[in-house]
Amino acid sequence: MVGYQVAKATVKGDKPLTANKPNQDACDSLTVGEFKILALSDGHGSEKYTFSHLGANYAVTVALEVFREYLQHISKETTLDQIQFDIEERLSMSLQAKWINEILKDPNFQSIEQFGCTLLVAILSPEWIATLQIGDGKIAVVYESGDVYFPTARDDRFSFSETASMIQENAWIEMKVTVSELNEKVRLLGLSSDGVENAYPSGFYDDVSFYRELASSMALEETLNSLVQTASQYSHDDTTAIVCYNDELLKSPFAESIHTWFEQMPMECQPFLTSLIGGLNKRIEAAINLEHYFQKCCDLLPRFITLKRLFLDSEEAINTIGGGDRLPMSSERILQLIQQLVGISFMATSRKDIKERLIELQRSLRYDYKQCKYIFENGYDKVAPTVSFKGANGTYELFHNSYIYLHQILPMISSVDFPVGKVVQHPKNPRIWGIQNLSNISWETEREQIFSGKTLTIKPRTNFYAFGIPIQLEIKP
Repeated sequence: MVGYQVAKATVKGDKPLTANKPNQDACDSLTVGEFKILALSDGHGSEKYTFSHLGANYAVTVALEVFREYLQHISKETTLDQIQFDIEERLSMSLQAKWINEILKDPNFQSIEQFGCTLLVAILSPEWIATLQIGDGKIAVVYESGDVYFPTARDDRFSFSETASMIQENAWIEMKVTVSELNEKVRLLGLSSDGVENAYPSGFYDDVSFYRELASSMALEETLNSLVQTASQYSHDDTTAIVCYNDELLKSPFAESIHTWFEQMPMECQPFLTSLIGGLNKRIEAAINLEHYFQKCCDLLPRFITLKRLFLDSEEAINTIGGGDRLPMSSERILQLIQQLVGISFMATSRKDIKERLIELQRSLRYDYKQCKYIFENGYDKVAPTVSFKGANGTYELFHNSYIYLHQILPMISSVDFPVGKVVQHPKNPRIWGIQNLSNISWETEREQIFSGKTLTIKPRTNFYAFGIPIQLEIKP
């Protein structure tokens, strides 16, 4: 883009944990016609991520290459919905696949985990900004007025020391994507590693001052180096930032009233992809629910629907965000979405086939309580036990981290159905399992009451009452 320059700075942290390791951060940029591409990656750094600095370098190189190829073939007629659709699905998948391919070719390779890292990418065009992010770090846009926009919604699933990573099995699904139209000129577009945000511990967006100071500097490169150096002294972590800025706009004063705004999921909603947490059984269960949602919509879905455009409302019903006009969706596209969610390819030529195949997968899935992993029946070790419960509506097999719904316990007249129990594992002893009471009504055994939120330990031939219905638990070898 005319008038825009790129600057970057990095400082190695002084944490004892990484004292004998190279800087774990990597960043770079690329100009493709009228587009500026920025990429930054932060290697995880702890002991088991032996080559995370290499993983970070590969992530940056691959990201620039994937987006270069895409932008070389984009046209003025390409809509923002189409761009977001391409990045959310095809480019995210390509990023993960090509990054893994680079890792496999590395002479140091022993496992993917050794190369763990995050990735942030931003594209600035004259008409729009696109971002992609997996893991911690920040992307910030400072407009001509001085307003600052953080496009990636905060992920509350992870604690201070945890983050999403390129090494995850479905890393492409974890990549958060935004595409927004530009209604105001951009002073500065910045990407930073968590070494910057951890230097501002007062609040998640307290580091806004970092970007505002850069966006008003008359000597940006000098200011950037100074700010990154100072941030590293506070966070003690490897600290890196790369920015794209307009020198002329930096000279103009901020507006009298400036704001900070950020993307966030409405409080009563959560991304549908949180359904994936908990293992293969949760993915299959989520896929069955998704297929039911498609059927309820009569397959009329947003033209640019992806798994990342789905969310759960306050009643845990599936809905969509954006994606364009609703159009009839083909069985092929629905099968594609279902397979992406489950992570397993299977043949299906009709909607009926898709539904039946999902039920077959769910029925054949078993949890080996001895090895603590999921396996399918055709390769199932018969020594591993199965756990089931018998209520008024028949016998149901239980799976690790799965839910028990009201309709499985008593005959349903109303269409209202909700989870009343969840199979859980003891936090300290993985061999002990139980059913957590999610209802507002206590359950009863011969010896005790299981109040709401409490857990009933799974033992052979345990009997209890729920909603006045006798339930029998069975463990079969």
